[in-house]
Amino acid sequence: MNKRTQRLINELNNILSNTNQKLRISIIIGDYVLLSNGYEIITRAEKLKLWKRLKKSNIKEYLNNFDILYGLDTDKSKKLEKEIRFKISSKGGKIAQIKHGNKIKKNLSEKGDIPWNKGLSGYMDGWCKGLTKETDERLMKLSKDRMGSGNPMYGVCYTKDYKDKKSKLMKQKILDGSFTPNIHNSQTHFPTIVGNKKFRSSWEAAFYTINPDYEYEKIRIPYIYNDKEKIYIVDFVNFDTKKLIEIKPKCHRDTKKMKAKCKSALKWCEQKGYEFNILDENYFIKNWDKIKFDKLDLHSKNNLNKLKMRLER
Repeated sequence: MNKRTQRLINELNNILSNTNQKLRISIIIGDYVLLSNGYEIITRAEKLKLWKRLKKSNIKEYLNNFDILYGLDTDKSKKLEKEIRFKISSKGGKIAQIKHGNKIKKNLSEKGDIPWNKGLSGYMDGWCKGLTKETDERLMKLSKDRMGSGNPMYGVCYTKDYKDKKSKLMKQKILDGSFTPNIHNSQTHFPTIVGNKKFRSSWEAAFYTINPDYEYEKIRIPYIYNDKEKIYIVDFVNFDTKKLIEIKPKCHRDTKKMKAKCKSALKWCEQKGYEFNILDENYFIKNWDKIKFDKLDLHSKNNLNKLKMRLER
C-alpha cells in the first residue's frame, strides 16, 4: 500500500472516529474497499458513494449512522438508508419552497416551460464546468499530481486470489439480483427504451410491448461454460404463468454457450415447475400487428423493419 493510499485511509478513519463510529477503513485497492467488519465494496459507484457520505460536511445523516448503514444487517441498513433519503429530499424541498416558492408556483400555474431555477447564479454547476487543464492551472496541477507515482493505482498489481475473490463477489451480486450488468445494445451501444425501461435489444423491447405482464431480467441461473461457472440472466419471466422466455435469433441458438445456458435453464425449470421457451425472429413476424411501434424508439423501429424486409425477400 503506497503512502498516498495510507494517508487517505487515515483521513477517512479520523472522520469516523470524530463522529463516534466504530467501523474503520481497513484496505483500499483501486475500487475495492474493505471495512473492519468485513463489509466489502467492489464497484466504483459504491466507492464514490462512500467517499461522498464521509466527506460531504452538509449531509451528516449518513456519517452519523455509518455503523448501521455499512453493518452486516442488510435489512436494517436498507430501511435506515430509505429513511435518510426521504429526510434529505424533504428538507431540500422545503428549502427550495422557502427560497423560490413564488417562482415554482408561477411556473406550475402558468404551465410554462422555463425552469424555476433558470438564471440562478452557479446553481448546480461544478467549479470546473467549462474548464480544461490547458486553460486552468488547478486542473493542470490535479492532472500532473495524478501522473506516475501520484496515480492511486500506480504500482498496484492484483494477485490471482484477489481477482478470483472479486470475480466470485460480482457473480454472487449478479445471482442475488443486487447487480445487473450495464444495459445497452451489444451491436450499436445504444439503449433501447420503452417508457422508463431499458432493454438490450430492439427484439426484447418489441416483446415487452406485446407482453407487458412479463418482467425483465429477474431470473439468474448459474451455468458452466468452458469449465467456468457463469450466470445466465434470463430475458423474461412471468411469475403468474411460470414461464421463462429467451429472445434469440436462429443463428445463435445452437452455439456452445447457448446450449450450456439452455441445459441449466431446463434443469432449473424442472425443479421449480416452470416452462422455458426460446423465441426467434419468426415470433415477431407472426405477431407483427401486436407490436406497439408507438412505444419504441427510432432505432428499434428501423431494426424491426429491416428484419421484416429481410425475411420477406
